[in-house]
Amino acid sequence: MDTLSHTLWGGGLFGFRGRPRTALLFGALPDLAAFGPWLAYRLLSGRLEPGKPDLADIPAWVFHAYDVSHSLLVAGLATGLALRLRPALGFAMLAWPFHVLVDIPTHTRAFFPTPFLWPVSDVTVPGVSWATAWVWLPNLAGLVLLWAWRLGRRAETGPT
Repeated sequence: MDTLSHTLWGGGLFGFRGRPRTALLFGALPDLAAFGPWLAYRLLSGRLEPGKPDLADIPAWVFHAYDVSHSLLVAGLATGLALRLRPALGFAMLAWPFHVLVDIPTHTRAFFPTPFLWPVSDVTVPGVSWATAWVWLPNLAGLVLLWAWRLGRRAETGPT
């Protein structure tokens, strides 16, 4: 799924217990951790080009960062620890494992399949691209419904 959708799902589902910005951040975190530094480098060096990059042009460390940030084991351990020590933070951090769970069926093996059991296993699922219309349109509809409901509840009860 695209990073903006992950951000909005994270905030919409896990940002209502006093940490809305944290939930938005953790919704995007796996992609930001993997691609953010490389994107910044490409932007600052004038090497940013539109479209999907060739896999051969992506540095090895991006793939490693992707493996770490898209592991349910890593996300679960970090989130579980936070839930135990700081429950409000841990609840907002649930956006991270949710991101990984959504990516499992919405990434193909051709371009950044989700290594959800890293470092124990490199198994991936042959998912369907999130850019496919029958995946993308329900995602968009779900986000509209979720945020309409969230904002409607906020109007009824006041900010949380």
